[in-house]
Order: sequence, then structure tokens, then C-alpha cells
Amino acid sequence: MSFQGSHEALSSRREEQAVTVAFEDPLYSSESVDTRGWIDSQELYERARESYTNIIGLDIAFTTPSGELIIPRRSIEPLIGDAWFVGGRFFAGETVSDMVRRTIANDTNLAIDPSRVQFVALHNYYLVNTFPEEAAKRGLPTSHHAMGLTFTVELTEEEACTLQLTKNEYLDEIPARMPLTVAAESEDLPSPVRDIARDILVGPGANASAPFRTYVADGYEPPAHYEFSEEEEQEISSAMVLTEIRVVTRDERSSIRRLMPGEDPNQVAAELFDALGESMTNMRPPFMILTREIETEPREGGHKARVTRDAMVFTYLAQ
Repeated sequence: MSFQGSHEALSSRREEQAVTVAFEDPLYSSESVDTRGWIDSQELYERARESYTNIIGLDIAFTTPSGELIIPRRSIEPLIGDAWFVGGRFFAGETVSDMVRRTIANDTNLAIDPSRVQFVALHNYYLVNTFPEEAAKRGLPTSHHAMGLTFTVELTEEEACTLQLTKNEYLDEIPARMPLTVAAESEDLPSPVRDIARDILVGPGANASAPFRTYVADGYEPPAHYEFSEEEEQEISSAMVLTEIRVVTRDERSSIRRLMPGEDPNQVAAELFDALGESMTNMRPPFMILTREIETEPREGGHKARVTRDAMVFTYLAQ
């Protein structure tokens, strides 16, 4: 699949870390929160990810001690057959550490402590199915909008030699490898994979404040929009992590709204600033934080929290 706008900078935040996603209070870890990542109705889930909220995802780039990039090939849409990363979707109720641990455990035969994983970059993807006609026949979306938190971890030699991927999401149980220096320039790889290889060569720590990037797959079309009942919105918000855009003016007035699939985060921020009489040109680059609304109820031996709403909030500050 080819992409437009490779390495496009939607924002630049050089003076401080661009992505802040810390919600590690033990009270609300997965042990004390009902983590719910799935909507009971598949039809509602498909409508929600097409029209209500873009997917917040996680990608993990595995490297070896000898400087190679592990390159899985996807067996599911979108991007069937394309080189990509091990990854998955962020579930409501999870912390970032929960998400890292679950994704690696579900997709590989490894058990890796999340403390070993380093943040690399945030990507804004507009994707299309490799075989859109198949999805269309089943009434499923053919275009997808996802925000991808990309991390990396260097495997030990033993982990690299024994790594196996689950067959239900990847074409190769034993994935291919490629030197990072080659992957960074290879036209055989999708541009997001090349960019991550470059980031890793520079050093993940050096890219914690790098701009987040947008990639638009050739053939991407904005999705259809549906109406949702109040009950459906509650169902979606308790299972899927939403994306929201928030702006704050110099006199500390603010406005916030949900990002719809297919929308440009910068354009939404500009509209919110304009409604507040603020110029988009005088804006600090956005940062991101996970916000969580919960309800608690007593349980034997303590209490249990139930997530009613999770959101990744991109905040733009005027300066």
C-alpha cells in the first residue's frame, strides 16, 4: 500500500514530551477496573469505528541486538500482506502498560515487561482495505482512520531467535528481519515502517518530542456518517477509547469536541480556536493525555471501578 504525506508534521513540540499518556494510578489499573474492549453488537462496532470515533492503536517495533528490525506481515484488513508491526487496539479501562503487556502476550509467544518498551512516535493513519470489494460485499467499512502510538523494544538474542507470531493476524509465524539501516531506506516497505526505522536509528529518546505524522493511503475516502442513539453512544464510550480535540486560549478559555473518523485534527483545532476568537497561528503544538471517567461500586475485598468513558485528548495551547 502506498501513502501520501509521509513524515508530514502536523505539529512540533521540541521543548517538551509530545505524548503524555500516564494513567498508572494503581486504583484504576486493570486489576481494579473492568477492562472492556468489545461491543456486544458487531454491527454497532463497525458503525462506531467508521463514523463515531477513530481507533486508538498500539504498534510495537521489535529490534534485535544486532540492529535488525523484525518485520511481520499482516493477514487481516487493513493492510493485508503489508509489512507492519505487532499491534492492536487500546481497550477502555486499560493503562498504557496494560495495553503493551496484552498486545505482546496476544500476538507473540513472548512475555515482555512494559518498562523495557520505549515510545517512538505518534501516527495519524488514513487507511484503506487491500481488498475493499470483499468488505463492501459484507457491508463493512473499506476505509479506516486510526491514531497509532508506536513503541519499540530491543529483544534479547534468545527472544529474537524464539519469537513466534500468532497465525490469526500475521502471515508468517517466524517473521522476516532486515537491518535497520536498510529498512530506513527500503522502497519495499510502507513509508510509516521506513520512518520508524529511521526514528529507532536516531534513538527513541530523541524522538519523544518529535512531531506526530499523518499518512493517507492512496484511495482513502472519508467514511459515511451515521446517527447513534444515546444508549449506543454510552455503549461505545464504555468500550472504545475516544479521540478528542481540546483548545485553550491565552486567557484560558477552552473548547473540546470528539474527533470524527476522517477528520483532520489540525482543522478541527482551527475551527475550535476560530469559534473562541483565537488565531491558529499562535498555537503551541498539541500534547496528548488519557482521561477516564469511572463509576465505582463496593466489592468483596474492596471496590471495583467501571469505565463509563475513556478518551485520548489532544490539547492545543495558544501562546
